[in-house]
Amino acid sequence: MGKTNLMCHILDNEEARGAVVRIYDLSRPCSVDAAEKVYRISREVVSLANINSRVIVGIDGLPPDSEHATHREARAIRKMAAAGAYVLVAIRPEARAIIELLPEAKVVGTKDLLCGEGMADEPVRWGFTHGIPALEHAFTGPAASRVIGCHDAVTAKYVEALARLSSEYLRDGLDEEERVLRATLMLLGSGELASVREILPRADDEALLWLRVSAPLFDVNLVDSGFSVAGLRDDSLLERCLPILRGTCSKWNDLVLGVVWALSRRGDYARASIVGSMVDDPEELSAIGCRWGEGLLFSGQREFLNRCLAAADDSGVRASPGYLKSRQLILEVDGRLSEANRGRMECADLLAESGRHAFDWEVCRLVADCRDRVVSVCGDIAQSGGKSCATDAALVLHGKVMGLLAEGELKRAFALMLDSPLRREPKTLPAALLCDDFALVSALLGERLTAEERRDLATAGRIVEGASPRRLGVYRRTVSRALGVVMGRAASIRGIERAINRAGENGDVLVETSFLLAAAVADLRAGGCTRAHVRASRAICLAERGGSAYLGDVAKLMDAAILLSLGEGVATVAKNADLSKPALRDLVRLLLHAVGGSPSPHKPFERLSKARCDREVLWVVSFLANDCGEVSRAFRSVAPHAWTELIDEEPPAREYAQDPLEDNPSEEEGLLVLEEPTDKTYRINVLGGFSVYSEGKLMDPLKFGARRARDLLIALALTPGHELRRHEALRAIWGETDYADGMQKLYEAVAAARKVLRSQELGVDPFRNIRGSGIIALNPECVGTDVDVFLSEVESVLADGAGDRAAMDHARLVRRAFSTGPCGLGNDPIGVWGDATRALGASFADSMASGISAALRLGRPLLACQFAESALEVAPGREDLLVGLVRSLAELGRMVEIEQLRKDYRAKVKKGEMVPCPELEEAFREAMRRRDDESLGE
Repeated sequence: MGKTNLMCHILDNEEARGAVVRIYDLSRPCSVDAAEKVYRISREVVSLANINSRVIVGIDGLPPDSEHATHREARAIRKMAAAGAYVLVAIRPEARAIIELLPEAKVVGTKDLLCGEGMADEPVRWGFTHGIPALEHAFTGPAASRVIGCHDAVTAKYVEALARLSSEYLRDGLDEEERVLRATLMLLGSGELASVREILPRADDEALLWLRVSAPLFDVNLVDSGFSVAGLRDDSLLERCLPILRGTCSKWNDLVLGVVWALSRRGDYARASIVGSMVDDPEELSAIGCRWGEGLLFSGQREFLNRCLAAADDSGVRASPGYLKSRQLILEVDGRLSEANRGRMECADLLAESGRHAFDWEVCRLVADCRDRVVSVCGDIAQSGGKSCATDAALVLHGKVMGLLAEGELKRAFALMLDSPLRREPKTLPAALLCDDFALVSALLGERLTAEERRDLATAGRIVEGASPRRLGVYRRTVSRALGVVMGRAASIRGIERAINRAGENGDVLVETSFLLAAAVADLRAGGCTRAHVRASRAICLAERGGSAYLGDVAKLMDAAILLSLGEGVATVAKNADLSKPALRDLVRLLLHAVGGSPSPHKPFERLSKARCDREVLWVVSFLANDCGEVSRAFRSVAPHAWTELIDEEPPAREYAQDPLEDNPSEEEGLLVLEEPTDKTYRINVLGGFSVYSEGKLMDPLKFGARRARDLLIALALTPGHELRRHEALRAIWGETDYADGMQKLYEAVAAARKVLRSQELGVDPFRNIRGSGIIALNPECVGTDVDVFLSEVESVLADGAGDRAAMDHARLVRRAFSTGPCGLGNDPIGVWGDATRALGASFADSMASGISAALRLGRPLLACQFAESALEVAPGREDLLVGLVRSLAELGRMVEIEQLRKDYRAKVKKGEMVPCPELEEAFREAMRRRDDESLGE
């Protein structure tokens, strides 16, 4: 509080001036009572005062005592003062009785020690400190050790000071009723006094007023009927101090339950989940989940809701309306379509049996309508019936926007959301989805977001990831990366295959279609024309199945450009390019004219204008003009100047969203970043796609197609030491066994690569020829590769003595660096690429296994689950990865997936495809013990 600190400063100052100084701490345990100790101190001080002219005495921690003992202490203090000594006494509010016995004493109250009470010009600072000296000192300390994202000046020192102060405010010396009141205020953090009286009906104004006077940590305002607690009003700080608060009063469990319900009633579900983590009673957890399931899910508190519904399973209330509603919302938001449809049937049966009044179906129906809009093009979304709240209105608007996006009406969607307050400062999942919708549409139209909108996006990301980590969270991260390709200069989309598969499993047809189109752009940019054609063809079929004419037309247009790049005849391409959207018909006609297949080059556009580029097709125009090689060059030659001028502008910053677990290092203490070499002239990336940077600028990957230069660079980048014997290079790339003929091909490939890399102009040689050794290699002095960065991070994960935090952080970087694995060679006759891929995959799997263990020990099951899923794509069936996946899924309460894993495992063991693994079987049994066998989707 600063009293002891002030007293020590005064004593130090007096000692420096030559006074005799003594300080006594009465808070330490002793066999002698406090009154006797003060009496003995007085005798010693009187003796000192008789032989010294200036004696200063400090007494700290004087405890409350009986009336007789307090009178004795007062007499001893008067005796010291009468002898000429100056006496400083630091007391707590509960020991204030001694002040009444010493009316001649000068009293410095708690309020007198506060730093700048009010601080109207710094309300954020005041909210963290309330002017308390200990918090002020910690708050203004060095911010190099930031551990929390709530404010730049919140440091580890501040957190420690707040925890220590919180413990002091709940000390055993206080009576039980006051401790309960203080603990209640701390758990609530801030709000109206009415919520306090709901929990503690006996809390009167007198007790609250005394708290305001004696305990500045609590800013109680009886006029406005509000309160706030310094620091603890912030959820992340409460979470860190929670272990100190636990069990500080006799009826702690009842108090915690009361706070959880009060927080839920006022809609503060994030804080309710933090406080609810201390609830252990299954019946109480079940009641919370059934009553507040919607709010918990929509605020991103999925893990706590899973725990509540698991308790409901154990309590036998699975047939209650509240349970069914909460479970159905989870299935609609984060489950497969088949599971959601089964749940809808169960809810319909309940409605038929008990009537609509027994089951609030409205929000479930709206969420289901929004879900259906990523499956197929539907009619207008039904308006919410009865009283409409902000959540319902946001769901209706989100459904409308989804429908407009499926039809390519980007401008209408943008206009619909531009002035809507529903997307501002998102606090619920529907608002977060609207915020993401607006950012996506803005990016596709080439618009930039404001700083406020970017902050809203960060909040939206946390909500979406918390509410739907398996479905919407995956989609969100993938859309973010896909925009870097579609609207930027990136050449690959990390995790796109996983996202496409996940969308297919979930039955989200239009999402799968969109991801296929984005993947086709990335493939084409990386030189994979055939792969891009396969993806575009599949997207055409899915768009037809989903009833989206717009996505179907886009897929046909892209496929036409791809086929022309592959050398397909114009007539053949034109037969399959019959589009329904006027703007896209204009583009395909211009494309065919560019490659010499249009008989009427001067025919006017149906929809587009030569004077300006329609922003709704901006990304399509950019694709046609940049990513199709010779076809793009031909398209540019006939495209209006206004179009090419617009698409050649610097693309907007990639601001759609960030991966909350991987791309936002400020949220985690010690989170590292990939240390990519900056001193190299060239950087070759072969993990997650092929790309080459020269002096930090991305080069056109299509230029490396000549003379197999691309394959040579990939083969060298993947090979240990980045070197190959020449005969190995010949056989690996060309399958050539004739050394004389092959050497000419190798020479041409090297010359083509040097030409594209402008080695002569830059004065550096990317290749290192070792004369007489028959070896060709990359020059390590000027060439860096992402494989080197990846292997460096692998070593950091597997290093002896690496702590859990370091192992987990480096495993994140390994996962980021590996992406989707090595890009392919044109062919691989002797298995060079296959050997390198297997070796890198084994290193990746080893790193992920170590990261899984570290993440689970640190209480990060979601991250451990992501590690396991990524590694199993590379090393399917690896037992330690499966064990880690089962344990992390069990922590997350995702029993449907565990059940499926167990079925697959048993089937493979029965067929002889897997050997029985005792550790994996034990993991399954442990998961089943924690949860009932039936999953939420059954």
